[in-house]
Amino acid sequence: MIHVGIDLHHAANREARRRLWRSPSSSRIGQASEKLADGMKNVVFPEGTFPPGGPYVPSRADRRLGLT
Repeated sequence: MIHVGIDLHHAANREARRRLWRSPSSSRIGQASEKLADGMKNVVFPEGTFPPGGPYVPSRADRRLGLT
């Protein structure tokens, strides 16, 4: 995975940032990003994320509110 030296998550403090990084959602995003970087096609990103070079993946809440 590409690391550019900035936090990908904004949080109120260091502990909150650590919890975000360790969350299952962050793990799934990282795994999907690595698969994409390895050249795999049709990689599925979690709901509510912006895949690299791709469109926003709407969440269930987005669809329920008619935002997609």
